[in-house]
Amino acid sequence: MDQMPEDDYNERPLTACPVCSAEVDLSWAEVGERVVCTVCGAGMLVVSLEPPEVEAEEE
Repeated sequence: MDQMPEDDYNERPLTACPVCSAEVDLSWAEVGERVVCTVCGAGMLVVSLEPPEVEAEEE
């Protein structure tokens, strides 16, 4: 697995899961992409990377 350089670690785009508030790392995501929370399994859509923002998927 690729690892990010140590200098970039603190600049990762992070946001909170809209369902459980767990930290979601958007380092490898793109705007419009579906990502899944590793804690609660909720699906969400990446809305922005600057600032990092996601929206819960509608069920």
